[in-house]
Amino acid sequence: MNKEKKRIASIINELIYFLLKNNATNINIEIKDKEKFTIVELTIKDKFYIDKKEIRELKEKLDIPRVEEIEEYYWQLAGNIEGKESLFLIGNMINDSNVYYNKSQEFKIVICRMKDIKSK
Repeated sequence: MNKEKKRIASIINELIYFLLKNNATNINIEIKDKEKFTIVELTIKDKFYIDKKEIRELKEKLDIPRVEEIEEYYWQLAGNIEGKESLFLIGNMINDSNVYYNKSQEFKIVICRMKDIKSK
């Protein structure tokens, strides 16, 4: 289970880096650790502007099938790779994701990671 917690921490670290790189402030993190899955919500409480292209790329990188082989070999690289490749790794480590952004510039990323590997 310790390995699972390290992977969750790597995912959160990478998502926080993405938000900070895009000038986010006042980031709230909520972790819901359930028996079969973990939900992580990152919410920007202040007004936050992010380009639509960045949102689209974030969604594309996170919305890929979870691949056990990639995750097993490369999860420790999360947080240590510059650029969008690290978001690709995160996408391989999660089962589901949603990115919310509305006209009042409220922003939220929600990811779900099953403790038993299942496809998205």
